[in-house]
Amino acid sequence: MDDIITYKLTESEKDKIISIIKSELEGREDIVFAYIYGSLVDPEMTFYRDIDIGIYAADMEKAKEWNYDIRIGIDIEKILRSEGFGIPVDIRVINISDVLYVHKVIQGRLLFTKDEDLWADFVVDVSMRYNDIAPVFNHYFNEAHLEK
Repeated sequence: MDDIITYKLTESEKDKIISIIKSELEGREDIVFAYIYGSLVDPEMTFYRDIDIGIYAADMEKAKEWNYDIRIGIDIEKILRSEGFGIPVDIRVINISDVLYVHKVIQGRLLFTKDEDLWADFVVDVSMRYNDIAPVFNHYFNEAHLEK
């Protein structure tokens, strides 16, 4: 069994990585806003397996291409590697992801938005849909775990 590779970063290194990612994604016309979430922005975490990024794609058809998010992730990994950071990147297109997942993403750190109104509407919509489904999901999740 393979060992899980983890990375330790100083606050300065984390800030540099976040700045690089923000600059790269913000420069792309096909991305309206982006979040970084997960362990890299969790103050309780002292090690990292990857960098989790959620992007809102401007073009839904392009976003649905099978390797759209993978290509963006590879581009960012190349840039990070050239700066001395060999940490993997996991990109998800949040406007085609399920609400339970996206709710986790929007708890992270907003890197930028090019359209405040669209971003605000998206966050409100996700929050409302999450609040509708979360009680049902939690009920069945808890029920399933009690049966074990």
